[in-house]
Amino acid sequence: MSSQTIPPSLPTATVPATSPAHTEGSFRLNAVMNRAASVDKQDHTERRFEPCHMFFYGSPMDTEVLQAILKLSKTPIAQRGMLEGFSMKMWSIYHALIKDVAGKVEGTVWYYSSEAHFRRLAQYETSVYTWCECEAELKDVTTLSGCRAFC
Repeated sequence: MSSQTIPPSLPTATVPATSPAHTEGSFRLNAVMNRAASVDKQDHTERRFEPCHMFFYGSPMDTEVLQAILKLSKTPIAQRGMLEGFSMKMWSIYHALIKDVAGKVEGTVWYYSSEAHFRRLAQYETSVYTWCECEAELKDVTTLSGCRAFC
């Protein structure tokens, strides 16, 4: 992927209504996504910006994709990391993080200090996702508190 290529934005999506045909797992995912859209989003938008580490899973784990999303002149340096207490589910063709006490998700961690970068990430992820705070564990077993991830 060249540094000029910008990945497409995620389309605006809606959570499908539950029906008897849905499994318990998809019902749980619907409940998480509906809660995220109504409660967490409102709480987080009122908070003041603070630089921190961001945990990525899915496409933004690729530093060239992240570079294109953020329109950076250089490829960012990300570290391998892991989240405990979350699992990753597929929501249509997109990855979604959901809280899961026994779950673990591998990804990458990148430190950002620019509010513009965070807003660009939020725009890329669309309003379907909201950010949540988490603790990421790096490969060297360092724990990073106050990380953010789009759930």
